Amino acid sequence: APTAPLDGAREPPPDGDEFAAAARLALQPSREPLLLGEIALARGYLTRAALDAALDAQELDEAHGGAASLGEVLIAQGALDPGRLEELMRLQDEAFRGTDPVSRRPREDILFAQLAVQKGLVSQPEMNRVLRTQGLLAEQGRRVPLGRILVDQGLLSTHLVQNLLAFQRKRILRCPACGAQFTVHRYRAGNRYRCARCPGELEVPSRLGSLEVEGVIDGG
Repeated sequence: APTAPLDGAREPPPDGDEFAAAARLALQPSREPLLLGEIALARGYLTRAALDAALDAQELDEAHGGAASLGEVLIAQGALDPGRLEELMRLQDEAFRGTDPVSRRPREDILFAQLAVQKGLVSQPEMNRVLRTQGLLAEQGRRVPLGRILVDQGLLSTHLVQNLLAFQRKRILRCPACGAQFTVHRYRAGNRYRCARCPGELEVPSRLGSLEVEGVIDGG
């Protein structure tokens, strides 16, 4: 269901509190690789040069309006075969599950926060404040995605949030028939996804005006 407005969130407390400590822990490099490319490197399936070349090609594709995943680029370049890619996606799914034992946050949130800071989209102090806000909302029983808070606070556009979600193989799709939006987990370009509200087929929106979604669809 759509997330409730964030107006009820209290002002995040000073940096000395437990939320600030958890935020700093969340932004530390993960001991367990979460990105598909990093998992491939750790297992010796790729060289750093091959991964960098694929990332450059993916960035170029995106600049021209494409939406190729890193896995698709690696296969096209001959760096991975489909069977190995399936194995890596399964390992990534397993890595995403659960909560990080140190920061006590969902691993998916940790990756999203780290990517936003590493790519220079948000400063570390800004992300610390966003993570504290998310923690306070969670205390109130409200699970609000980091992307939603970042957009509401004017720190990121919906387009940049969509790009960061793509690193987690997620994409927000819209139904042209009823207007509903859903987050598709394990999204793959070229696959067809049905709307959970009506018989329509979901599409990648040309412009994402809102991050409001009606639910999650597993595209695996």
